[in-house]
Amino acid sequence: GYVQGQINPDFYYKYHLTLTKSNDLNSILDMLNKTNTRYIIFRKGQEFPSIYEDKRFFDKIRAGKFIIFKLKDDYPLNFIDFLAGKAILNYSYLNPDRILIKAWYCSKNVTLSVKMNYYPGWTAHSTSGEVKLIRDHDGLMIIQLLNAYSADITLQYGFTQIDYIGFAATTAGALTYLITFLSIIWKTHEGWTHTRHRGAYTDHIRKKKESMVEKLPEKISTKKVLKTPEKQYRGFPEFMMDAPLMAALATFSLYYIFPYLLTPGIPTPIDTYGHLFKVWYILDVLLKYGKVPVWCSLWYAGYPFLQFYPPLSYLLASLLGLILAYDSLKGFMVAIAWAYVASALFTYWGAKYLFKSRCAGVAASIAYTVSSIRSGGVCAGMFPFVVASAFLPLVIPATEKVLRKPSLKSYVFLASVLGCILLTHLQILFFAGLMIALYFFIRCIYMARSSVWNLFKLFFEGMRHIIIPIILTLGVTAFWFLPYYSFKSYFISGYFEYLREISGSLHDITYIIDRNFALKSGFGCYIGLSLISIILIALWIPRFKKDVFTIYFLLLSLLMAILSAYQIPLLKLAHLESLPFVSLIMPMRYLWVLTLSASFLFGGAVGSLSNTLVNKIFKDLRFRKFAKICILLIIILTVLLDFWPARERDFHVPYKVKSLSIYDEMRKDPEFYRVIITLEGDSIFAYSPAFHGKEIFDGYYIEGTPLREILYALRWITVHPERGKLLRPYFEMFSIKRFITHPHDPNLRFYLPTFSKRDFSFHTGKDYAYFELKEPVNFIKACLSVLYIGDPDDIKPIFESILLSRAPVVLIKGHTPYLDDYAMEELLRYNSICLYRWMYRDKSLAERLLRKYVERGGTAFIIPFYKGELLGRKFYLAKSTGNCSQGYFVNINSSYVDAVFHGVNTTDFAPAIYAGKPWHYIAISGPSEVLMWIDRNPVLAIDRIGKGKIVWIGFNLPVHVWLYLNPNEAQLIRNIIEYALHFNSEGWISRFTMEKRPYGYIEINLNLKKAQSLWLLIKEAYFPGWRASVNGVAVPLQTAEPGLITLKIGGSSSYKILLRYEYTEVHYAGWAITILTLIAIISMFLLKSRRLVKERSIRAAEKK
Repeated sequence: GYVQGQINPDFYYKYHLTLTKSNDLNSILDMLNKTNTRYIIFRKGQEFPSIYEDKRFFDKIRAGKFIIFKLKDDYPLNFIDFLAGKAILNYSYLNPDRILIKAWYCSKNVTLSVKMNYYPGWTAHSTSGEVKLIRDHDGLMIIQLLNAYSADITLQYGFTQIDYIGFAATTAGALTYLITFLSIIWKTHEGWTHTRHRGAYTDHIRKKKESMVEKLPEKISTKKVLKTPEKQYRGFPEFMMDAPLMAALATFSLYYIFPYLLTPGIPTPIDTYGHLFKVWYILDVLLKYGKVPVWCSLWYAGYPFLQFYPPLSYLLASLLGLILAYDSLKGFMVAIAWAYVASALFTYWGAKYLFKSRCAGVAASIAYTVSSIRSGGVCAGMFPFVVASAFLPLVIPATEKVLRKPSLKSYVFLASVLGCILLTHLQILFFAGLMIALYFFIRCIYMARSSVWNLFKLFFEGMRHIIIPIILTLGVTAFWFLPYYSFKSYFISGYFEYLREISGSLHDITYIIDRNFALKSGFGCYIGLSLISIILIALWIPRFKKDVFTIYFLLLSLLMAILSAYQIPLLKLAHLESLPFVSLIMPMRYLWVLTLSASFLFGGAVGSLSNTLVNKIFKDLRFRKFAKICILLIIILTVLLDFWPARERDFHVPYKVKSLSIYDEMRKDPEFYRVIITLEGDSIFAYSPAFHGKEIFDGYYIEGTPLREILYALRWITVHPERGKLLRPYFEMFSIKRFITHPHDPNLRFYLPTFSKRDFSFHTGKDYAYFELKEPVNFIKACLSVLYIGDPDDIKPIFESILLSRAPVVLIKGHTPYLDDYAMEELLRYNSICLYRWMYRDKSLAERLLRKYVERGGTAFIIPFYKGELLGRKFYLAKSTGNCSQGYFVNINSSYVDAVFHGVNTTDFAPAIYAGKPWHYIAISGPSEVLMWIDRNPVLAIDRIGKGKIVWIGFNLPVHVWLYLNPNEAQLIRNIIEYALHFNSEGWISRFTMEKRPYGYIEINLNLKKAQSLWLLIKEAYFPGWRASVNGVAVPLQTAEPGLITLKIGGSSSYKILLRYEYTEVHYAGWAITILTLIAIISMFLLKSRRLVKERSIRAAEKK
């Protein structure tokens, strides 16, 4: 490259001289390896080292004016090399600023060489262990990974501290320039008061005003012209003037959305089914059980209802549906109509308040009502978003009211607006916060009039007034927001970047003015050329141009347009992608703020334009109002013609009036089971429980369930036949009986080989195809328990190996990977413990605890991963390779053939290979009883200590089972567990009945064959709030992998088990804060009212 731009010139010159001048083969090969170089290109006629002619190492290629030497392919090159330690590596380098490295099976310390120049700004992060990034003597990167078994390492190039300082200085300079520029373009009403030309310019303004006064007709006094509308119509209530306009706007908004309300069935596009289901569910539970549900078992094996999505829009639709004879669809439709009416009225009031013009209010209301972005949202089924957008027009007027005339009433008004938004949709709340922050900043600059002191004064005074409504908002909404914030770790933190980029980004900012693109593509992204044209014309009017609200809405529109297309790259450039809530924002949703901003700008433009034209054309006041109305109607008609095609597209939507024929059969089936429904391109499956009455293991918003990782994994397994052996155990784990799809589903070619004919039967009908598990499923399972102590990131291989083995145990994740953090009583609560990649703070203390636990009858499954020693047993590193009985050999202890190796063909184990390399594992030295050897290395052994035993499992057997899904290895896992825990194959449960209600109520009656202590796996998702009682006594619940409920019973042969989902302490704390906040607000209003009454009585007494 260009040498002067090389950040590592010394090494570059060394590299260049070695490859072009040196004739030493070892030096050249070393340099090629160090720089990952395979091709060396010379111009024809240029001298080159003769060593390149050595055909043992190089191929010579002639290409026109060049001679190319290629290092032979059998000489390996790696972009990332090991300098010390061992691991399996994979990496991706798709982004120039980011390298992703995946490392498995790492030795304790690993040192890697990355063949790229080091430069300040490169940082390294790891998901586990400690990672260091350093510069070697040649200026290249060295990575040191310490104490990690497996890790995802991210090398990221970003801003340094110096870069941030420079960026901040540049931003400050740009803002200073922008403020100065705006103060010149949009001149304040005082003129150039900050310059030495103040006197001349002020005198010019004075003369201009005098000339205007002289031109006025004699019969019109200046005093009369300057009167406000309130003074002109003294004695006539302002509301009586607004009421007809508001009624007309409400009627128009209903007329505009009326085709959608006439849809004869359920509107089918995209999100509608998912949102409509929630409305139906609230009314269904209310009608059948008389409760407002806080849990829903009809999706995801159960999830906390309305704790991820805010509840207000669904409760509004449910209330309307309740009024309309328990009709959820009508309630849903009327709620959307209410949102349109409310938004029209709120926009009218907001624009009228800000621009002091009813024309502005009417025009802004019409523009916001006919917005193709909002109609596109209705068509797409963005129900909570549409309802929340109705409150958005009130945000800036309410903020201005707080800043202009701060009072308790204005504080409560803004808090009410923000509270309604927060309880409807969090993305709209983010937009509202963004709008307030930008407005507050611009208002402070505008009002400061170039005085830094005034700027600081306005800023701190304004912040004091803004913080009060924010506190009130959080207080009033604490009943929902506090549980959401407390339990947010159970939910996904954001949409994946590729999803936001592919389906949520506009990509090209010009699409907002391209109506044809919007109509053809179906994206509601058209802002309206008619709106933009009117705004641009009105910007020639000085009074409109210099208005603070004009400046604000122009800048807000520009910002929203840019973010809608370029949010992701801009946030990456500024390194702000980790900000809270940002990953939840689909970039195209900024267009909702853009259309609101454009509507307000349009309203202000129409108001200023009509006033200017009328005042210049008509001298008689009697004709001015009529002329304003005519101008307003002409402009509105133009806007309607511009947006009418979007109405025809968005409000005449496809609909569905009947369900699949199989649903009737399912509704009549009394057996409990869950189903998975995947209909390609159709979201009806989310609403299907309303048709068939069964629980579905999916839903439409996977980010709202604590089982989201399993849902993603299960969907992935269904189209990957190589992992199909996990389908049956997963279906049994979650009581799933059927997998329903469409007979023409393009993924059917993947489903057929994935669903084994041995385990599933296949059925087809006219409008459906489904796979059915041949064995019956149960909602509860009696089993034994295994407490997992180790790295929580590595529990999945252990869980899925046990799942595949179908061993009668539940795996329970420990609260810490440190063995010596546990108390003896805590360990003895479980039937056994499993140690894998465990840790300890004090080794001797951990060993004493473990020995004592086993002596008292405990069973410990220990799966060593590192070389070392524990309880006198040494672990050493071994490796095997190839296929079983060919590359590596398995020998077993004949004494355990019936007890441990029944049903296991040890000659049919999976290959000892990983990523094309030998399988490295830990073997155990010195156990008292060895059960199995691999290549003469003890890999399965037992030590009996006191009343209990330790089972040593080497070969990293559970991970080997997880990778290859070998049935013989899985059977061996099951046999080991059953032998160690003395499992009785005859089973435990003799009788079982259940009553299950969808709102979080489960009653179980069961009889055991004999009284004994065991664990029950309840196949319902666990979430804080579940309470259980056994025979009337409260018992603690625990979470079994991968997130289900489990509890321990014992001491009887007959049990009545009751589980309820109820509010937690966090919920009650939230409700307490909400009630106290409301009491405080009401008390302040009463005190203020009492004080006003007292003041009036004093004034009346003084007058007397």
